Amino acid sequence: MIMKKGNKDKGFELQIIHPTSKDLFQVEWIDVKSPTGDFVICYDHSPLVSIIKDRSKIKYKKIIDQKIEHFDVYGGFIKVEDSKVIIVVDI
Repeated sequence: MIMKKGNKDKGFELQIIHPTSKDLFQVEWIDVKSPTGDFVICYDHSPLVSIIKDRSKIKYKKIIDQKIEHFDVYGGFIKVEDSKVIIVVDI
């Protein structure tokens, strides 16, 4: 049996890596813009690797306080695997 790292009620792990630091959150969803279109990542999303659109916003909903937060990015990429998301960006 394969164990998932997240669950529908607790969300999944989002790791944001940028030049000055690394942040870690439990989130319900992430809204990302790629050069070919927008997509939303939720719990149990299929594995994915994508370029993030230059000069776009990434939005996410944190589990702990249910706040929707966002930040501007100037390029990067996103990887989704095993209910864990890693975003590497220049902000």
